[in-house]
Amino acid sequence: MDNLPVRALAIGFAAAAVVAATTHQLVYILVTAAGWANIEVWSMRPIPPFGVPAILNQMFWGGLWGALFAVVHGRIPGGAMWLKGLLYGLMILVVSNWLLLPLIKGWIFGVPNQALFAGGNIGRMLVGVLILGSFGLVLGVLYGWFAGRTRKA
Repeated sequence: MDNLPVRALAIGFAAAAVVAATTHQLVYILVTAAGWANIEVWSMRPIPPFGVPAILNQMFWGGLWGALFAVVHGRIPGGAMWLKGLLYGLMILVVSNWLLLPLIKGWIFGVPNQALFAGGNIGRMLVGVLILGSFGLVLGVLYGWFAGRTRKA
């Protein structure tokens, strides 16, 4: 990471924040329209503990995942950035959403009904794959595009 320029982290953060504000929301619309989930789109609902609007919360956390993508994308198999992004998005899903978040929310913060691997609910798992798979895919495309444009500037 010593050789990773701050610019790459910023590009990863910015690309992922854009993806969270656009692609995430479009997939939310699709899965809600299909009746697979009921997810608020571009929600301004305050998220505890600081009361930040949900959309800004998603953009912030998405941005952090994007900065991490800037660090690890060179180690992810696959030649095309969209493929690296897709694989990264699916890794986030498994490690973060299906393992770490339920453990952290349930055991540390005492939030009820936290189930590993979406409780084995195939519908919830499919929605997760669609949301984070598309997040990763578009992140890979945007990161590659933004990084390529800044090298030429």
